[in-house]
Amino acid sequence: MDLSIGSILVEVVIGITADKALEWLQRERNQQSFLDVFVQAFDRTLDEARIVHEYKAMQKLSLDEKRFRAVMRSQLKAKVDFRESPSDEALRKLSRIINQNHVITGEHNLTEQELDTFTVRIIKHAKIYAGHLIDRNQTLSNTYNRESLDVIQQKLDWLIDNQSQPTAESQIPLEINITHVRQKFFEMSAVLRHEPHTIRGTDLELKRDEFEQIIRWIQNAHPGNRFGAIAGKPGYGKTVLARSLYNHLNNLNYATLGIRADRLSTTMDQAQDHFGTDNLVKVIQAASAQTPVFVIVDQLDRLASTANSDSESLYNVIDLIKQIKDIQQTYIIIVCREFELKNDPVLSKLDVEQTFVMQALSETEVNRVLRLLIQKDLSDLSTSMQSLLREPITLATYADLIVNGTADPSETFYSLYHLYTRKWQRDIASNTQDVPQYQSQKDLIFQLVLEMNNRRSYEAPARILDDHGKTAKYLQSIDFIEVNSGQVSFNHHTLFSYCYARWFVESDNDLYQEIVSGCQGFYQRPKVTQILEYLRIEDPREYLRQLENLLFAEAPLRTHLCVLIIQRLADQQDPTDAEKRLVSSLLQQETDRKVFFGAIPNKTHWFDLIEPFARKLLDSESEDDLSVVLNYLYSF
Repeated sequence: MDLSIGSILVEVVIGITADKALEWLQRERNQQSFLDVFVQAFDRTLDEARIVHEYKAMQKLSLDEKRFRAVMRSQLKAKVDFRESPSDEALRKLSRIINQNHVITGEHNLTEQELDTFTVRIIKHAKIYAGHLIDRNQTLSNTYNRESLDVIQQKLDWLIDNQSQPTAESQIPLEINITHVRQKFFEMSAVLRHEPHTIRGTDLELKRDEFEQIIRWIQNAHPGNRFGAIAGKPGYGKTVLARSLYNHLNNLNYATLGIRADRLSTTMDQAQDHFGTDNLVKVIQAASAQTPVFVIVDQLDRLASTANSDSESLYNVIDLIKQIKDIQQTYIIIVCREFELKNDPVLSKLDVEQTFVMQALSETEVNRVLRLLIQKDLSDLSTSMQSLLREPITLATYADLIVNGTADPSETFYSLYHLYTRKWQRDIASNTQDVPQYQSQKDLIFQLVLEMNNRRSYEAPARILDDHGKTAKYLQSIDFIEVNSGQVSFNHHTLFSYCYARWFVESDNDLYQEIVSGCQGFYQRPKVTQILEYLRIEDPREYLRQLENLLFAEAPLRTHLCVLIIQRLADQQDPTDAEKRLVSSLLQQETDRKVFFGAIPNKTHWFDLIEPFARKLLDSESEDDLSVVLNYLYSF
């Protein structure tokens, strides 16, 4: 029988059972040939799938761990850059799978029930992945069309419906000591607990109205309303609020667990060490029988942004959330950017019962900070500063500049870009004594930016820093970058976007080509915003050229990016004549016109330009046009 790589992959991934695939191939090929073919299949789908079923099937070949490691690294690393950290993580997953399913090297003395359990687990995760492919109309290694994937889905549905249901591991009672659980949950939540939370130079922790709203929701929540979300714009303090909430609940002696969505595997490893199982659902079920349990899943948007390259991680977290939210006496709160929560094809399907959207800081809160920093109130500053400093990330960055004497209280800044530029001039380009050379700092920063961009992530392996000893230590000492759990990241993802914009412009790249050559995913959004902001200030002529390309290209961008660019243009407080001409062209198109009008409520600085269009639309027979202009006029 001539088996293609695709047919092997389908048989393994959809879970008709790894045993059947193995038996099939061993009858037709020797073991080494099977390894070669299987590794090729794994190679071609690694970036798309990254699911553990391939590891399980390979382990069934009686490979010991040493041989497994050698095969994985020698045949995969050169082709797909299978790095040390992911490989070690995969091996830890494999070790847990072996221990839990008794799929051991050598003899395979599996009971029928154990084999059923093993098969159900494969089917369950394969069903999620196949459904993901169908939802996104993707193909499996460019081999299977949508019709083929529908067939796979039908097979999976049949297998789920007809598979005997053994006693699942999560149904086996787990005896725990609730005091032990609280302590270990506390240790497992270290990343969230250690999140910076005060404004530099003041030691103030900002008070947020949303905190009180969440507490009231928890106190009044009925059994069917225990799934909440903290949402908001980038830099609006979502994680800081999650930290405050964690500390409050933990101090009330509830079992409270804080998870970073993109580090779920680390949390599972910790659970294995502390409770003898990496099944968090099982641990939470046992704890909830004795006390209310709160689970906070932070930075879920990081996985949404990178879902095109790491769908397994996203679906693992989603699967965990769906299981936890049905456990009695258990509350789950996810933390995510508002746009991703509403528009991501996966996250938008979560049945969140209560969403708390982060608002701009109150004037009272900003005044608490400013009175300590510059002995002024918000009302004493310019209009642009009043708007700017009501965003937590800009207030924190401004405070940092003031404390270090880099900014004068009398200065006016217009955007986060201006603040970061001053920070760059102070920390990176100062060329002061005992500071690494500017070029060495810039080289390392740009190397990190490129690595993260290639990974579509806000993190990169910390080993990149190994060859930049002094420079790396300096960047960490000034809180420009940080290292955690073997990963390096910028102080905030908005700082990454700023650094990416600097690299992009210095490299003379074309923004339109950069976008259309990729997946045009949500990960692009903050980068597009920062690049346009950078160009608008540093090179206005190039800014207009790039903006025209983005808005009027023959092959238009994805809708979410077009809307973002138009909204950003509408947000300009001081539009130039050239920008006004672009807007005049946009208003000729019905879809663009609707987006623009929707982005300018209460913005009087556009009124003179759009008044003729507004009058024309009031006479229009189009109900959509009439609705658009009336909604705008009602906003004043």
